[in-house]
Amino acid sequence: GNISINIPTAGSIGLVLQPLMIAAMHAEKTVNISIKGGATNGKWAMPAGYAKHVLLSLLEKMGYRAEMKITRYGYYPVGGAEVSVSIEPSELAPLTLTEPGKIVAIRGISHASRELEKANVAERQQKTARKIIFDALGIVPEI
Repeated sequence: GNISINIPTAGSIGLVLQPLMIAAMHAEKTVNISIKGGATNGKWAMPAGYAKHVLLSLLEKMGYRAEMKITRYGYYPVGGAEVSVSIEPSELAPLTLTEPGKIVAIRGISHASRELEKANVAERQQKTARKIIFDALGIVPEI
């Protein structure tokens, strides 16, 4: 089925998605969720980018099948994001994480609101993150 959600505030997209992700995996067919408005990056909640790049990657190892697309970022206090998620029926298998894995790569995304574009905030975040990671681990991250 298709679900369209309009968030007229800077409400957290991550918080809206959490219960929907659980329910949708038990549906009989693929659930497509379209969210307009809200914040991909708000206060006190999981950023949508974390859900896409970290949470979904981990859940995928357990058999969860979903794809997320962030078309437009939205920030507190305004919102205005656009996100779509497609979740297929899934059954989760146990996942054992007892040993630390080897770091293969470090990837990140630096973004900032349009209001911060002239100040090059995203670029400065990127440069600083690269330096800190390289200095600490000797790895050049992809940011």
